[in-house]
Parts: sequence; C-alpha cells; structure tokens
Amino acid sequence: MKIQKIETQTKKRALKTPFVTALRRVENVLFIRVKITCNQGFYAYGEAPATKAVTGEDLQSIANAIGGLKDALLGLAPGEALHVIHGSAMGSSAKAALDMAVVSLLAQQNNQTLLEYLGTKDFSPVFTDITVSLNNAERMLADAKKAFDNGFHILKVKLGSDINHAVAVTKMICETLVDAEVLIDANQAWSLEQSLYYAETVEGLHVSLIEQPVVADDLQSLKIITQKSTVPILADEAVFTLEDVKRVYEE
Repeated sequence: MKIQKIETQTKKRALKTPFVTALRRVENVLFIRVKITCNQGFYAYGEAPATKAVTGEDLQSIANAIGGLKDALLGLAPGEALHVIHGSAMGSSAKAALDMAVVSLLAQQNNQTLLEYLGTKDFSPVFTDITVSLNNAERMLADAKKAFDNGFHILKVKLGSDINHAVAVTKMICETLVDAEVLIDANQAWSLEQSLYYAETVEGLHVSLIEQPVVADDLQSLKIITQKSTVPILADEAVFTLEDVKRVYEE
C-alpha cells in the first residue's frame, strides 16, 4: 500500500449552542478535512479544527502545513508516512489530522477495524462529560441542570476571569446537583493569587479537578497551585506534545 494522493477541504458545522470559554466564543466549527488515498482503493480521512486561540493554528496555517508535507509523503507506505509526520515540525492540529488518516490506513492494511488495530480489549461503555459554557450564573446553573437531567452526570464547567463569579457558579452547581461530577476549566483566566483563592474556597465542594487555571507557560505558578491545592490540578494548554508532557511532569 502506497500513498498516491493527499487532498484537503475546508468544512463548517454550526453548533446547536454556542461554546463559550474565557478564551473564545464559538458558534460554528471551522475545520480542515484531509483525505489520503492509496493504491488498491484504500483511503481514509482526518480532521483538524481551527482553534487559533488555543493552538495558534488557523485554517490557512493547517492547510499550508499539510500541503507543505505532501510531497514528502507521496509514494510512502502508511507506516513510513507516520514516522515522517511525527518527526515533522508542523503544528499539532495539522499533525493530528494526518495522523488520524494514516492510522486508519494502517488498520485497513492489516484488515482490522481501528479498535482492533489499537489493541482495544475493553468494550464497556466510556462515560464522558458535557461542557457548561461561560455565561451568567443563573444561565449556567440552568444549563447544568438540563444536561444532568438529560443523562450527563459529568459536567465540565467553563469559568472566566471574574473569580467571584467563578466561586458563585461553582457553589450553585455543586450545591444543587450533589450527584454530579464537576470538572472546572478556567482556560488560563486566573492569576496565581486568584487560583489559590478559588482552590481554597471550593475545597469543601465536590470539585474533581481544576483545569489550566493560569497561562500555559507559567509552569512555576502551576506548580505552586498543584502543591497547595487539595483539588487536583490538570494541565491543558500547557501540553500539546510528548515533550510538553515531560517538561510539565519534570517541573
């Protein structure tokens, strides 16, 4: 199996409800879809959304990155292509789109489903969260209650730079939905002082974790918060690559 063609398309999908965080408001998802075609009739797709506020990549940069690597991938077997992709310096979104397509081709090459190729043994249901977008406190509580009533018992609550609003929303949701699992995501909105205040204030509530409270490159503050908070702290925007994982873990 050899790669014969790599094509990209720009796609747009409207969201049922706006996705609002401390960084951005999204009403439509714009993304690049890549199709990789091999000989023998095999082909596969990968996709990458344009989340410039998070990854720094927009539609054009994603398309350009994929186009810039195209010649290096044509004529390669999927396994060889995957090695080239992972070794490239392209952005994480473009790399992910190509990775999706090539891994799917590897599964097809082995006459396996994707789950079989990835070695999946446990097929029991996986429970995921639903996002409660940033809004006024009353609307966020209403959205959380609606989601919980619809069977989503893990709530990822987006909070902004107003720390008093953040505390109020957290208390309202935790005290109203006592059986919900509550995950907090500040999307880099807080200072070190705000983060420590928030963590201490919600200590008695059932908050499972606080995600990326400070700016991504402020690992020193993230370390201090992690050491002082009884609520687990999760790195998000600080981690895009395996090297980032190692750096955050070591620091």
